[in-house]
Amino acid sequence: MNPFFSVGGSISLTTSSTTDTSTTDTSTMSSSISHNIKKRPIAKDVFITPKVLSKIHIDSIDYKDTDLWLDPCKNSGSYYNQFPTENKESCEILEGKDFFEYRGSPDIIIQNPPYSILDTWIKKNIELNPRVISMLIGIGNLTTRRIEWLEKAGYGLTKMKMLKVYKWYGMSMIVNFEKDKESIIEFDRTIYREDKVEEVKVEEVKEEPKKKKKLVIRSVISAYYPPPPYEE
Repeated sequence: MNPFFSVGGSISLTTSSTTDTSTTDTSTMSSSISHNIKKRPIAKDVFITPKVLSKIHIDSIDYKDTDLWLDPCKNSGSYYNQFPTENKESCEILEGKDFFEYRGSPDIIIQNPPYSILDTWIKKNIELNPRVISMLIGIGNLTTRRIEWLEKAGYGLTKMKMLKVYKWYGMSMIVNFEKDKESIIEFDRTIYREDKVEEVKVEEVKEEPKKKKKLVIRSVISAYYPPPPYEE
C-alpha cells in the first residue's frame, strides 16, 4: 500500500485545508497554501463526504435493479449505507480490504477518491471495467489527460455538477463517466502559444529639460449689477 495513502470512507479528491484551524476559509485560499498542499510529504486524503451530498451523488446515476455497486473507500459508509440495493460491495483499507487488490466485477463504482494517488486510482477503475465510473472530485482535477484515459477506455462524460463543500479546497464536482456513451465535453490537448511578433527597436530620445515658467495667478473679481427695470 502507498505509505502516503490513508484511505477512509468517502475520500475527498479535493485537498481541503492545509491547516487544522477550524476558522480557515478555504474558498479564498492563497497560492502559497495551495503550493504547500501539493508539496506536503504526507498526503491528507481522508475527508468524509456529508451524507446528504453522498445521496445526491448516488441519485445522479442512471442505474439498473441488477447492478452491483462498489464503494472503494467505505469508511463510515456515507455512500455504502445509502446505496439503493443490497447488491453491493465495498473496500476499506482500515478493514483490510485494499481497493487495489479488489478483483470483483462491479457495474457501478461511485467514490470520492484520494487526491494523492488519483491517477493510479482512476486506472484501477478502468481496469475493473464497470458500466459507470462516478467521482466527486475537485474542479481542477478533471484534467484533459484523465478524460482522455477514460475516453480511450470507452467512457464518455455524461454528467457534471459543480458544488461547494465547506472547508474543502476550491469548488468540487460530481462527474459521471458511462461506458459506450457519447461525451458531453470536448477537449483539445494542444498547447497554444502566442504569435511571434517582430521586435521593433525604439531609440530613446532625450528631451532637453523644459525651462520653468513662472506661474502667475490673476484673480478676477466679478461684480453683479442688476439689469435695468423693464418697461411695460
